Amino acid sequence: MGIRPEHFSRATGGEEVINVGVEIVRPTESRALGTFFIDGTHVVAEFGAHEVTEVGTSIALSVAMDCTSSFRTDGGRAVGPASIRQKGEERQWHHSAR
Repeated sequence: MGIRPEHFSRATGGEEVINVGVEIVRPTESRALGTFFIDGTHVVAEFGAHEVTEVGTSIALSVAMDCTSSFRTDGGRAVGPASIRQKGEERQWHHSAR
């Protein structure tokens, strides 16, 4: 699944939630990039400059699923928009950072 950093946002209620612990914070002038892991996968999300300022910050995120993409595992070819529940997969977007 492909998710661009700007397609993550703070969860506000009513959506699927990913609970993460930010492991690296890279501030820029107007934004901050936070790095965390989901199921062992390195993920980067974009935040407002003061939303995440410290390593170890716990944050509940949602994903703009209409902006994600699914890719084939045998070559990486895009196959279309992703869904929260992929065909044949029982995993949902409720993860906790470790």
